[in-house]
Amino acid sequence: MWYAFEALDMRVNWAGFYVVEPRRRRRQQQPARMDDAGTIGEISNKTMALGPFMGKVACQTIEFGRGVCGTAAATGTTVVVADVDKFPGHIACDGATKSEVVVPILDDAGGVVRGVLDVDCLVMDGF
Repeated sequence: MWYAFEALDMRVNWAGFYVVEPRRRRRQQQPARMDDAGTIGEISNKTMALGPFMGKVACQTIEFGRGVCGTAAATGTTVVVADVDKFPGHIACDGATKSEVVVPILDDAGGVVRGVLDVDCLVMDGF
Protein backbone atom coordinates (compact mmCIF):
# COMPACT_ATOMS: atom_id res chain seq x y z
CA MET A 1 0.00 0.00 0.00
CA TRP A 2 2.82 2.39 0.94
CA TYR A 3 4.45 1.94 -2.48
CA ALA A 4 1.14 2.42 -4.28
CA PHE A 5 0.80 5.88 -2.72
CA GLU A 6 4.37 6.66 -3.74
CA ALA A 7 3.68 5.53 -7.32
CA LEU A 8 0.67 7.89 -7.39
CA ASP A 9 2.94 10.71 -6.16
CA MET A 10 0.83 11.13 -3.03
CA ARG A 11 2.81 12.56 -0.12
CA VAL A 12 1.76 9.94 2.42
CA ASN A 13 3.82 9.93 5.61
CA TRP A 14 1.93 7.25 7.58
CA ALA A 15 -0.27 4.31 6.64
CA GLY A 16 -1.43 1.48 8.83
CA PHE A 17 -4.09 -0.33 10.78
CA TYR A 18 -5.61 -0.17 14.22
CA VAL A 19 -7.47 -3.34 15.17
CA VAL A 20 -9.88 -4.50 17.84
CA GLU A 21 -8.06 -7.62 18.96
CA PRO A 22 -10.15 -10.84 19.06
CA ARG A 23 -9.38 -11.45 22.73
CA ARG A 24 -10.64 -7.95 23.51
CA ARG A 25 -13.89 -8.64 21.66
CA ARG A 26 -14.45 -11.82 23.72
CA ARG A 27 -13.86 -10.20 27.10
CA GLN A 28 -15.57 -7.19 28.55
CA GLN A 29 -12.57 -6.30 30.69
CA GLN A 30 -8.92 -7.21 30.90
CA PRO A 31 -6.15 -6.42 33.37
CA ALA A 32 -5.15 -2.79 33.72
CA ARG A 33 -2.80 -1.47 31.03
CA MET A 34 -1.19 1.88 30.25
CA ASP A 35 -2.78 3.66 27.28
CA ASP A 36 -1.24 6.16 24.83
CA ALA A 37 -1.89 9.03 27.24
CA GLY A 38 0.06 7.23 29.99
CA THR A 39 -2.96 6.47 32.14
CA ILE A 40 -3.81 3.10 33.59
CA GLY A 41 -7.24 1.68 32.78
CA GLU A 42 -9.25 -1.33 31.76
CA ILE A 43 -9.03 -2.54 28.15
CA SER A 44 -12.47 -3.05 26.60
CA ASN A 45 -13.92 -3.92 23.22
CA LYS A 46 -13.97 -0.17 22.51
CA THR A 47 -10.16 0.01 22.28
CA MET A 48 -8.08 -0.54 19.16
CA ALA A 49 -4.44 -1.59 19.19
CA LEU A 50 -1.81 -0.55 16.67
CA GLY A 51 -1.40 -3.12 13.91
CA PRO A 52 0.96 -3.21 10.91
CA PHE A 53 2.06 0.27 9.80
CA MET A 54 4.72 2.29 7.98
CA GLY A 55 5.82 5.69 9.21
CA LYS A 56 6.82 7.23 12.52
CA VAL A 57 5.99 5.52 15.81
CA ALA A 58 2.30 5.95 16.59
CA CYS A 59 -0.10 5.62 19.52
CA GLN A 60 -0.27 2.05 20.78
CA THR A 61 -3.99 2.17 21.61
CA ILE A 62 -6.89 4.40 20.60
CA GLU A 63 -10.33 4.44 22.20
CA PHE A 64 -13.46 4.50 20.05
CA GLY A 65 -14.59 8.13 19.70
CA ARG A 66 -11.11 9.59 20.24
CA GLY A 67 -9.32 11.36 17.38
CA VAL A 68 -9.93 10.67 13.70
CA CYS A 69 -9.40 6.89 14.02
CA GLY A 70 -11.66 6.61 17.05
CA THR A 71 -14.35 8.68 15.35
CA ALA A 72 -14.34 6.42 12.28
CA ALA A 73 -14.53 3.37 14.56
CA ALA A 74 -17.34 4.78 16.69
CA THR A 75 -19.46 5.85 13.69
CA GLY A 76 -18.56 3.00 11.33
CA THR A 77 -18.06 5.54 8.54
CA THR A 78 -15.09 6.83 6.57
CA VAL A 79 -13.70 10.12 7.90
CA VAL A 80 -11.79 12.43 5.55
CA VAL A 81 -10.03 15.37 7.21
CA ALA A 82 -8.71 18.06 4.86
CA ASP A 83 -6.89 19.95 7.66
CA VAL A 84 -6.04 17.95 10.80
CA ASP A 85 -5.45 21.15 12.79
CA LYS A 86 -9.18 21.90 12.47
CA PHE A 87 -10.36 18.44 13.61
CA PRO A 88 -11.44 18.57 17.28
CA GLY A 89 -9.40 16.10 19.33
CA HIS A 90 -6.98 15.18 16.54
CA ILE A 91 -4.18 12.94 17.87
CA ALA A 92 -0.92 14.22 16.38
CA CYS A 93 1.48 11.28 16.11
CA ASP A 94 3.50 13.08 13.42
CA GLY A 95 3.48 16.88 13.50
CA ALA A 96 4.11 16.99 9.75
CA THR A 97 0.72 15.43 8.96
CA LYS A 98 -1.67 17.91 7.32
CA SER A 99 -4.59 15.70 6.20
CA GLU A 100 -5.91 12.24 7.01
CA VAL A 101 -8.39 9.62 5.86
CA VAL A 102 -9.60 6.76 8.06
CA VAL A 103 -11.71 3.89 6.72
CA PRO A 104 -13.45 1.51 9.14
CA ILE A 105 -13.04 -2.23 8.65
CA LEU A 106 -16.40 -3.94 9.18
CA ASP A 107 -17.18 -7.65 9.40
CA ASP A 108 -19.79 -9.23 7.12
CA ALA A 109 -21.94 -10.41 10.01
CA GLY A 110 -23.71 -7.30 11.23
CA GLY A 111 -21.24 -4.55 10.34
CA VAL A 112 -19.28 -4.69 13.60
CA VAL A 113 -16.13 -2.55 13.48
CA ARG A 114 -13.04 -4.75 13.66
CA GLY A 115 -10.50 -1.99 13.05
CA VAL A 116 -9.58 0.93 10.82
CA LEU A 117 -7.19 1.76 8.00
CA ASP A 118 -5.50 5.10 8.69
CA VAL A 119 -3.57 7.09 6.06
CA ASP A 120 -1.87 10.45 6.76
CA CYS A 121 -0.66 12.95 4.16
CA LEU A 122 1.93 15.74 4.24
CA VAL A 123 -0.28 18.18 2.30
CA MET A 124 -3.62 19.73 3.20
CA ASP A 125 -6.62 18.24 1.43
CA GLY A 126 -4.48 15.29 0.33
CA PHE A 127 -7.49 13.00 -0.04
